[in-house]
Amino acid sequence: MDHTDPLQVYLLSSTRNIFLSATAHTGYLASIAVHLVSTVIKGIEIMKLPYSPPTLTLAERMPSEICKKHIHTGYRRPHQPWSYYVISVFQANNQTLNVWTHVIGFLYIAYRSYDISLNCDFIHDPMFRPLGAGLLCILTLLAASSLAHTFGDKSELAHYTCFCLDFDAIGLYSMGCVLISQTYFVRGKGLAAFLVNWSRPGCIYIAAQFTVLLSFAKLSFGRAHKLCNIFQAFIVYSGYFWFMLPLIQRYFWQSNSYHDNTLSLHIYHVIFFQLNILVYIAHVPERWFPKTFDFIGQSHQLQHIVLVIFVNSLLNVTLEEIKSQPSIKYVKYMTRKLGTVENSYGIVLLIIYFNCFAMAIATLFAIRKVAKSSGEKEVTNSVRITQGDLNGQAHLSNGEICDEDINEPFYDGEAEALPCGKRITESSEKLNLEASLESAYVADKSQ
Repeated sequence: MDHTDPLQVYLLSSTRNIFLSATAHTGYLASIAVHLVSTVIKGIEIMKLPYSPPTLTLAERMPSEICKKHIHTGYRRPHQPWSYYVISVFQANNQTLNVWTHVIGFLYIAYRSYDISLNCDFIHDPMFRPLGAGLLCILTLLAASSLAHTFGDKSELAHYTCFCLDFDAIGLYSMGCVLISQTYFVRGKGLAAFLVNWSRPGCIYIAAQFTVLLSFAKLSFGRAHKLCNIFQAFIVYSGYFWFMLPLIQRYFWQSNSYHDNTLSLHIYHVIFFQLNILVYIAHVPERWFPKTFDFIGQSHQLQHIVLVIFVNSLLNVTLEEIKSQPSIKYVKYMTRKLGTVENSYGIVLLIIYFNCFAMAIATLFAIRKVAKSSGEKEVTNSVRITQGDLNGQAHLSNGEICDEDINEPFYDGEAEALPCGKRITESSEKLNLEASLESAYVADKSQ
């Protein structure tokens, strides 16, 4: 009798069909993504996961740090089990498409990487090691960011930790793009000689800058603070300048006798990068239509889509640069110097180790920040309760009918459900009864 787990058989057969479809043609990407989603949903139904509470919560009921600017509805409930947030990826909330735009983008870039690897050896060929290292960095960003969006609403501490992970991945992604740019886009002897010595130290600095400064700004100022926005703008454009350095040199200092037939192809990824930044800063369309795009069409989802388009156009122009006959001598020179294991995958591993250390420190600071914030909230609540008690006693002594001036209700239990006048009447009767008992006790003692 066959005791094979039907769930295991189903998942294995579905996975095999997905990879067979993936190797056939790029046009099947959309159907592959749909097939993958349906496979996971059916797998969840077969496993019979526990009941998940409703995901919809208003922004007013969420911790302020978790709330996103101009997003008012569709938040997931905080302080739930981890499985709740995994299941919420398959339910309608304001993070669902944030996760899936990264997941589908990851699958697409992974397929592009596989397709390129059929003709290029990312491991043993020095000419393609920087490209392989750059693709590894890009895929790491897409995977880490999807995890951050999945679990970032669990608590304030989880939010800080997840987005410090996201910032680490952004730094790694920036370094990967620079690895590609400064290896394959150089067209000048002077710049090539300069970058042979300073490209990789600059890449390490850019990645560390993203990791440290973005995490510092997040923990110190909060997401909506102006200083945080200034930090982000400075970090992003300093890294982008280092990325664009070969193209700036080619545009302004190219020789009149030399026709750069591939320079015009770079306009696409430049436009998509600027569009990505514009969408991130403007927060449109949710800024113009509150609550309309909280689930579908918000700026963060559009930013994820534009990011994948940017990476795709960057890969296309990189392959054209490698195939271009006038530029092949520069590509061979740069890859001979910078295509070693140490200068490609080595610095990626170095930054990953650094990011783990930086994330551990950021998590400790996040724990301290959350504990301090919780202590301040407890003190504030106790002050409000004390003030409410004093106001209630003052109103009772003055014969007030109803205590309407107290900002926060300080009654609990069944008394909170009673009408205000009835609560005051019962409190007055209780005070009169206590006074009568005390008078009787004093009289009895004097006798």
